[in-house]
Amino acid sequence: MTSMPNDAIIIHDGHIILECNDAFCELFQCEREALVDMQVELIIHGDDLRALAVWRGKHIMKEPEEKEYKQNYTFFRCDGSTFWGESTSKRIGPDRYETRIKWHYDDRRE
Repeated sequence: MTSMPNDAIIIHDGHIILECNDAFCELFQCEREALVDMQVELIIHGDDLRALAVWRGKHIMKEPEEKEYKQNYTFFRCDGSTFWGESTSKRIGPDRYETRIKWHYDDRRE
């Protein structure tokens, strides 16, 4: 994978993925059915980064303003591979959040 032409986007309630676009399915190499209803933090690879994502999510959920929060993570694909990328999350409504994932590079340490 060399680039992602479209934004990889999920809509979630802060805990569970509610919707995802085709670019997200392609980036994570998953069928939509495998992603919808999944806990959001399960797309993060590694216990420490996953704990950071949960903490970050709680902070964003407490924030009433619609501002963006960015964080880099190692992400976990359905096929078991990982990649490094940037997550940008923001509130888009009551109990609804949008997270965009920007791919940086595949992780070859496996």
